[in-house]
Amino acid sequence: METLNGAAVEYTSDGEISEQMSGTVTHSLRKLGKRKVNILIMGRGSSGKTSMRSIIFDNYEPIDTRRLCATNEIETTHFPFLGLMLFNIKDCGGQDTFFNDYLSHKRRHLFHNIDVFVYLFEAKNGDEEFTKDLKQFQSLLSAICKGSPLVNVFCLIHKMDLVKPDQREKLFKDRENELINISKPAKISCYMTSIWDESLYGVWSSIVNRLMSNVHKLENTLKLFAEEMECDEVILFERATLLVVAKYVRVPPSDEKRPQRVSKTIKNFKAKLDRNKISHDLFEIKLSRLTIFIHKFIFDTFLMVVTRDTLTELISFNIKSLKAHFSKLLQDSCQQPKTSG
Repeated sequence: METLNGAAVEYTSDGEISEQMSGTVTHSLRKLGKRKVNILIMGRGSSGKTSMRSIIFDNYEPIDTRRLCATNEIETTHFPFLGLMLFNIKDCGGQDTFFNDYLSHKRRHLFHNIDVFVYLFEAKNGDEEFTKDLKQFQSLLSAICKGSPLVNVFCLIHKMDLVKPDQREKLFKDRENELINISKPAKISCYMTSIWDESLYGVWSSIVNRLMSNVHKLENTLKLFAEEMECDEVILFERATLLVVAKYVRVPPSDEKRPQRVSKTIKNFKAKLDRNKISHDLFEIKLSRLTIFIHKFIFDTFLMVVTRDTLTELISFNIKSLKAHFSKLLQDSCQQPKTSG
């Protein structure tokens, strides 16, 4: 049993907040200015669900995921995000018997009020296995859309590192087209992913973007700051996961995936600092042509500024003034989901 704002919270055997407590918890979260976000992760057994969750939310290195055990039924994790949202993440075991149970006995609770549905398909599976995956995905999607009409659906063609590089793009496009067709009228977003590169950070940053209502206002504020300070790039990261919350790029880098690569790099660097008990609220990296600032920002965020300017004290001062403009915007953005798109 846990407490939330002084109230005891009871859970069912599968890690869900008990029905009689749900209203109390929701009310307590609202009083605290937090929004509960229900995230459902599903896929066949050994598709990589728990490894993905552990890398993003538990700071696992990819190689460390080999010691993870198979998920039994439903494993629920409660993760505070930005200090303004509470992610209620349900990682569901993928064995056939579990799927049958989800669609029968657990249908009423499992698929109700879901904000994000993430389904993993193993890229290395042949056509026959993929067809079986499609049927299960269709059944689950139908149940979820009935219980959660506004759900955001993300399909991951996962473990792409096991596919030959020259075959990846075609495989992904073929799988994506099939998924889009069988999902209609529901709209889905498809990604190719692997635990061994930065792709998971790109997916989960997109999920965060989908959950926030006025990201364009956040990015316009970053744009004004970047233009005034003549910065190349400004990125706002969530502090624990290093997922990108908002960004503005004034001078486009040669690598379009750089924000995701930066997420992964900073997270690894931050983990090393944590292990050595070194503070990481502020650090500055000077390169031959660029200076990179990473500042502890409002709520649970980091702000990264990339600049060619040497007026570092002026930039640091303006970052402090930026906090005042950003606080209300970020709060408003986290309280309500997007109404469309």
